[in-house]
Amino acid sequence: MSDTPSFDLRGAASPELIAYFRTPEGRAELDAYFHTPEGARELRVAVFGEIRAAQPRFATAVRGDARVFMVERYDREPRRGVGFLLDLARLAWETDTFLALLLYRLRVRLIVRRIPILPGVLHRVCIILAQMSFGGDAVVQPGLHLLHGQVVIDGLVKIGPFATIAPWVTLGRKGPAFEGPSIGSHAFIGTGAKLLGPITIGDHVLVGANAVVVHDVPSYATVAGVPASIIKRGGGAESQDPATSARTG
Repeated sequence: MSDTPSFDLRGAASPELIAYFRTPEGRAELDAYFHTPEGARELRVAVFGEIRAAQPRFATAVRGDARVFMVERYDREPRRGVGFLLDLARLAWETDTFLALLLYRLRVRLIVRRIPILPGVLHRVCIILAQMSFGGDAVVQPGLHLLHGQVVIDGLVKIGPFATIAPWVTLGRKGPAFEGPSIGSHAFIGTGAKLLGPITIGDHVLVGANAVVVHDVPSYATVAGVPASIIKRGGGAESQDPATSARTG
C-alpha cells in the first residue's frame, strides 16, 4: 500500500481513504492486503471485536426470549424477581428449544469474556438438546422464537429482535464469503427455508417453507420458491403471526 495512506481497521479511516477503497483499484489493493498474514490478522481482530461489541447483554436477551416463549405458550408476560426465575425454570423444563436457546445466550457471554472450553461444551449440548447449531459469529437480538429447534446458523449472521424461525432452517454463507444474511425485526422464516450469502432481509418479512433466498428482500414482503421471489408486497410477517402484537405491545 505504498501509494496510499496507511490505515488501521481498529481506528477511523480518513474520508479520502474510504473513497479510495470504494474504487475498483482500492478494493483490489485492500483484498490483496487482507490475504497477507498481517492483513488477515488485523481483519480478524476488527471483525470479531465488532461482533463481541454488538452482542446483546445476557439478561436483556434472556428476558426478551422468555417473553416471547411465555406469550406463545401461556399467553402471559413473564413475572419479575423470583417469579421470573420460576418462569425460566418452567420454560427450560417444558421445552428443549428454550433451554438450548438459554444455553446459547450463556455461551455467547462466555465468548465475549474470552472464557475457553466452556463455549464449545455448551455448543455441543445445544446440538444434542435441540439440534441447534449457532456459530459464535452470529449476533442474535433478544426475542428470538424457535418453534422446534433444528436450526443452523453459520458465518457472520445478524438476526433482529422478535424473529421467528421454524424447524430445518439454514442461515449461512454462500461461496467463499464469510458473511451470511442480515435479518430485520419481526421476520418469520418458514420450515426448511435456506437464506444464504450476504443478503439483507427487511423487517416483517415472511419467508415461505422450503424457500431458498439468495437476494435482498424488502420489508413487509412475502417470498417463496426456489430461488425465492417476492409473491406479495405489504403485510408480511406481521399479518401472519398472531403473537406479534403481544410481543411488541
